[in-house]
Amino acid sequence: MSLTFYYAPMSTASITEAVLAELGTPCDRVKLDISAGDTRKPDFLKVNPNGRVPAIAYRGAQRDRSTESKGGSRRLSQNS
Repeated sequence: MSLTFYYAPMSTASITEAVLAELGTPCDRVKLDISAGDTRKPDFLKVNPNGRVPAIAYRGAQRDRSTESKGGSRRLSQNS
């Protein structure tokens, strides 16, 4: 699968999750536990250095919605 969706239940990621489901977009899903600190672990911070969900990785690049919601430009970065 070339699309990986990182989410946490009961977060703003539920909106993105609903859109992906409505569009029938196939993706691997990675469930994170915010209260357990999953979004602050080094593996996830490689995907999204802001440590926030939702995050989408597509063929080695990450998409970070948090910069868009703050009026910033869209960000697409390559894995190292």
